[in-house]
Amino acid sequence: HRADTPALLVDLDPQGHLSSIHGEAPLEAGRSLFAFFQDGRPLSALELEWRNIGQLIPAHQQLIKVDSIFGKGPSVLNKLREGLESADRPDRPCLIDCCPYIGVLALNAIFA
Repeated sequence: HRADTPALLVDLDPQGHLSSIHGEAPLEAGRSLFAFFQDGRPLSALELEWRNIGQLIPAHQQLIKVDSIFGKGPSVLNKLREGLESADRPDRPCLIDCCPYIGVLALNAIFA
């Protein structure tokens, strides 16, 4: 990757610390990574510009429900990988901020 290629930052932590650092994370779950899991929204539709860094896909507290809503089957465990592969720029650098426990969200990051 080129050093000047903007990164994609994915906040997979329901606490949303990375999103809070950005400062303009949405209050609505439908404009966050939760909408990707819940409603099938494309990742590109959820990106926020982060000047001098790249783009952020923000977290939301509703992400805590992903384990209980979707279980742990292969379709949900590979969802983030598939979403990143189908993105407009699948080869750009990606940094994923994970939650502090191993569950569906952390496994999504590992498989991605």
